[in-house]
Amino acid sequence: MVFASGLGAFKRVLVLATILQVALLAAARPQPLQKRAVEHAELQTNAERLSAGLTPLAPRNLYNPSRVGARSPAPSTLPPVSGNILVKRVSTGQPVGYVEKTLLLPDIGVTKLDSLKMSISFTPSPSPFNIAINGHTAYPYLGFSGTTLLSTTPFGFGLSATNPTSPNEPSSNVGNAQGGRSQSAVWSYSAATGELTPQFVNPDGSKHSVYLWYFPLLDKIRLVRASQVTGYQVTFTMA
Repeated sequence: MVFASGLGAFKRVLVLATILQVALLAAARPQPLQKRAVEHAELQTNAERLSAGLTPLAPRNLYNPSRVGARSPAPSTLPPVSGNILVKRVSTGQPVGYVEKTLLLPDIGVTKLDSLKMSISFTPSPSPFNIAINGHTAYPYLGFSGTTLLSTTPFGFGLSATNPTSPNEPSSNVGNAQGGRSQSAVWSYSAATGELTPQFVNPDGSKHSVYLWYFPLLDKIRLVRASQVTGYQVTFTMA
């Protein structure tokens, strides 16, 4: 009886020892390290993100385009021009002479003498513009005398020295070498060819095709709207 009781106690001790041993082994087994929770924002490179089992970063757009309004084209400006006016016959291209500087006569003609060439200067933009007659103070601009230019106007309007008028405006009574009304801001200039081209504005605001015409018998240059019985068409070129 005593032996059986002792054996039962031994078995209980053995079971307890076994349970204790198992518990100690379990406690001694190395536990897997817990990964530290990493905020996505801390992973700055794709290598770091791949190591953490994350997807690569999306490509960054380093260029942030902004809309730029179209620039308004700056008005074209040409340097001032000065010199003499060479008169050429349109049909042949041959020189006739130069616009003369003799301003005491009613209107202006042509000369072949260097001493009598008219000297002018102007700023060629915007058009139409005034042409200044250098050294002439009474009527210091080059224009045309007359009011209404018709295709039937005999001999057209004379090239004249005049006081200035406004661009694209009809003739005004500003004073000129021929008397009556006149226009001065009538000129356009081609830098490519050196040619000066006139226009004329009638009182109703109309503009028509006009031509420079030379009358050899009168030795005068006039502005016309139609071919004349005598003389021929000419051009003005800077020289």
